[in-house]
Amino acid sequence: MDTKKVIAALEIKYPGKRIIRNGRDAVTEIVCETEPATTPDGPGVAVAVIDSSAPHYHEKTTELYRVIEGELTIYVNEFPHRLQAGDEYTITPGKVHCAAGDETWVEVVSDPGWTPQDHFPAN
Repeated sequence: MDTKKVIAALEIKYPGKRIIRNGRDAVTEIVCETEPATTPDGPGVAVAVIDSSAPHYHEKTTELYRVIEGELTIYVNEFPHRLQAGDEYTITPGKVHCAAGDETWVEVVSDPGWTPQDHFPAN
Protein backbone atom coordinates (compact mmCIF):
# COMPACT_ATOMS: atom_id res chain seq x y z
CA MET A 1 0.00 0.00 0.00
CA ASP A 2 1.25 3.46 -0.87
CA THR A 3 0.59 4.85 2.63
CA LYS A 4 1.63 8.44 1.86
CA LYS A 5 -0.59 8.61 -1.24
CA VAL A 6 -3.62 7.13 0.55
CA ILE A 7 -3.27 9.41 3.58
CA ALA A 8 -2.86 12.48 1.33
CA ALA A 9 -6.02 11.52 -0.60
CA LEU A 10 -7.98 10.99 2.62
CA GLU A 11 -6.78 14.33 4.04
CA ILE A 12 -7.95 16.13 0.89
CA LYS A 13 -11.31 14.36 0.73
CA TYR A 14 -12.01 14.44 4.50
CA PRO A 15 -10.10 17.43 5.94
CA GLY A 16 -9.69 17.49 9.71
CA LYS A 17 -10.94 13.94 10.20
CA ARG A 18 -9.05 11.39 12.33
CA ILE A 19 -6.93 8.93 10.31
CA ILE A 20 -5.77 5.63 11.82
CA ARG A 21 -3.06 3.35 10.38
CA ASN A 22 -3.54 -0.37 11.12
CA GLY A 23 -0.78 -2.95 10.85
CA ARG A 24 2.15 -3.90 13.05
CA ASP A 25 5.09 -4.28 10.69
CA ALA A 26 3.47 -2.71 7.63
CA VAL A 27 0.31 -0.68 7.19
CA THR A 28 -2.38 -2.92 5.69
CA GLU A 29 -5.43 -0.77 6.40
CA ILE A 30 -5.99 2.96 6.84
CA VAL A 31 -9.23 4.16 8.43
CA CYS A 32 -10.64 7.68 8.34
CA GLU A 33 -13.45 8.38 10.81
CA THR A 34 -15.71 10.47 8.58
CA GLU A 35 -18.69 10.56 10.97
CA PRO A 36 -17.75 9.23 14.43
CA ALA A 37 -20.61 8.12 16.67
CA THR A 38 -21.91 11.05 18.71
CA THR A 39 -23.62 8.90 21.37
CA PRO A 40 -22.68 5.51 22.87
CA ASP A 41 -25.53 3.77 21.03
CA GLY A 42 -25.38 5.83 17.83
CA PRO A 43 -23.94 4.75 14.49
CA GLY A 44 -20.56 5.77 13.14
CA VAL A 45 -19.21 5.99 9.59
CA ALA A 46 -15.64 5.52 8.41
CA VAL A 47 -13.84 5.12 5.12
CA ALA A 48 -11.27 2.33 5.14
CA VAL A 49 -8.61 1.77 2.51
CA ILE A 50 -7.84 -1.93 2.73
CA ASP A 51 -5.12 -4.27 1.59
CA SER A 52 -5.96 -6.66 4.43
CA SER A 53 -7.51 -6.66 7.88
CA ALA A 54 -6.94 -9.11 10.71
CA PRO A 55 -9.69 -11.60 11.63
CA HIS A 56 -11.86 -10.21 14.43
CA TYR A 57 -15.43 -10.03 15.68
CA HIS A 58 -17.75 -7.70 17.56
CA GLU A 59 -20.22 -8.65 20.29
CA LYS A 60 -22.51 -5.62 19.79
CA THR A 61 -21.69 -3.91 16.52
CA THR A 62 -23.25 -4.57 13.13
CA GLU A 63 -21.10 -3.37 10.21
CA LEU A 64 -22.23 -2.51 6.71
CA TYR A 65 -19.38 -2.58 4.18
CA ARG A 66 -20.02 -0.60 0.96
CA VAL A 67 -17.25 -0.76 -1.66
CA ILE A 68 -16.48 2.71 -3.04
CA GLU A 69 -13.56 1.83 -5.33
CA GLY A 70 -11.86 -1.43 -6.26
CA GLU A 71 -12.63 -5.03 -5.35
CA LEU A 72 -12.85 -6.54 -1.87
CA THR A 73 -13.13 -10.04 -0.52
CA ILE A 74 -14.77 -10.19 2.90
CA TYR A 75 -14.27 -13.45 4.78
CA VAL A 76 -17.11 -14.12 7.22
CA ASN A 77 -16.60 -17.23 9.34
CA GLU A 78 -13.92 -18.09 6.73
CA PHE A 79 -16.45 -18.01 3.83
CA PRO A 80 -15.44 -15.52 1.09
CA HIS A 81 -17.78 -12.87 -0.31
CA ARG A 82 -16.41 -10.99 -3.32
CA LEU A 83 -17.56 -7.40 -3.75
CA GLN A 84 -17.01 -4.74 -6.38
CA ALA A 85 -17.66 -0.99 -6.41
CA GLY A 86 -21.26 -0.35 -5.39
CA ASP A 87 -21.71 -3.72 -3.65
CA GLU A 88 -22.65 -3.95 0.05
CA TYR A 89 -22.36 -6.63 2.72
CA THR A 90 -23.65 -6.59 6.31
CA ILE A 91 -21.77 -8.36 9.10
CA THR A 92 -23.78 -9.10 12.23
CA PRO A 93 -22.38 -9.40 15.78
CA GLY A 94 -20.46 -12.55 16.67
CA LYS A 95 -19.27 -13.30 13.12
CA VAL A 96 -15.52 -13.57 12.69
CA HIS A 97 -14.52 -11.48 9.69
CA CYS A 98 -11.62 -9.93 7.83
CA ALA A 99 -11.10 -8.39 4.41
CA ALA A 100 -8.62 -8.41 1.54
CA GLY A 101 -8.27 -5.90 -1.28
CA ASP A 102 -5.72 -3.83 -3.15
CA GLU A 103 -5.98 -0.28 -1.82
CA THR A 104 -9.73 -0.86 -1.91
CA TRP A 105 -11.84 2.06 -0.65
CA VAL A 106 -14.75 0.98 1.55
CA GLU A 107 -17.36 2.92 3.50
CA VAL A 108 -18.08 1.14 6.80
CA VAL A 109 -21.21 2.00 8.77
CA SER A 110 -21.01 0.65 12.33
CA ASP A 111 -24.11 0.46 14.53
CA PRO A 112 -23.47 1.18 17.29
CA GLY A 113 -20.28 3.05 16.43
CA TRP A 114 -16.98 1.16 16.60
CA THR A 115 -15.16 1.07 19.94
CA PRO A 116 -12.00 -0.78 20.98
CA GLN A 117 -14.01 -2.44 23.77
CA ASP A 118 -16.14 -4.23 21.14
CA HIS A 119 -13.26 -5.33 18.87
CA PHE A 120 -11.98 -8.85 19.62
CA PRO A 121 -9.13 -10.53 17.71
CA ALA A 122 -10.09 -13.97 16.44
CA ASN A 123 -6.62 -15.47 16.91
